[in-house]
Amino acid sequence: MAGTSTYTFTFDAGQCALGTTMDVEIIAPTIPTFTQIAPVCINGSAPTLPTTSDNGITGTWSPAIINTAVAGTSTYTFTPDAGLCATTTTMDITIDPAIQSTFTQLGSYCVGDTRRYLTREPQ
Repeated sequence: MAGTSTYTFTFDAGQCALGTTMDVEIIAPTIPTFTQIAPVCINGSAPTLPTTSDNGITGTWSPAIINTAVAGTSTYTFTPDAGLCATTTTMDITIDPAIQSTFTQLGSYCVGDTRRYLTREPQ
């Protein structure tokens, strides 16, 4: 638990010594925070995972590189560097699938026919 505790040292009977106290402060670990990475298109160029959190914690990611080869959501885990009073954290990153464009097949047209126009259908 975070906070300050006082520890008292007392000597064994018969020793020529004085007791003493020591305050020990326990600090709650910092949770690294990151700006969420927006979804990336499948096989797209992914950003590099930052090695320093928004609140100044340095560390490494596992996996270290965002894989855009497969659509779906993957969890990436950030581990703070040794010696920092910080916890691990995760980020879910989504790889969006490619969307197939679809159009209504048009019929046959006679050369010079001006009665029909090509229009784009809403997605």
